[in-house]
Amino acid sequence: MTDDGLPLGSRYVLEERLGEGGMGVVWRGRDTRTGTAYAIKLLRPELAGNPAALTRFVRERTALLRVRHANVVAVHDMIVEGDRLALVMDLVPGEDLRAYRRRRGGRLPAAEAAWLVAQVCTALAAVHAADTVHRDLKPANVLLDHAGPAPRRSGSPTSASPASSTRPPSPRRAPSRARPPSWRPRC
Repeated sequence: MTDDGLPLGSRYVLEERLGEGGMGVVWRGRDTRTGTAYAIKLLRPELAGNPAALTRFVRERTALLRVRHANVVAVHDMIVEGDRLALVMDLVPGEDLRAYRRRRGGRLPAAEAAWLVAQVCTALAAVHAADTVHRDLKPANVLLDHAGPAPRRSGSPTSASPASSTRPPSPRRAPSRARPPSWRPRC
């Protein structure tokens, strides 16, 4: 791909394909006006003519706009361009929980696993409080933010997105009692 990337809408470029799911393909993209990097989820082209798929994609955005939580990534924009429909979301600098567990031999220490589950539960509680159900919760959809806690967003809408990175999280523990890792899961 060129340095300019593949244009999307009037202000974004798609730079690197990150992953895909049943409904969409996720790219690392950039806002050409601000230089900010985002995760951009494009509805699969074969679903563009499917009214039920279009409805689900738009409902996902609408439902997630109601959720505001530090452990849930934010939706910043929605692009409709011809047959292309895309959600612009926070780019999480990390890896998903499935990849992290595999890299760590499949198991996590009990204290770390308990801390992770608690963080995911707080995100799910926020989703449920917004009268929404996360219908695809799995390790591949839990992102570990290696950059650490992001500032709380006031008035910023949210969503879920996949991401990848080679930089590992750096969990830290005190010898006598477990402390939270320096990263946080985001759904």
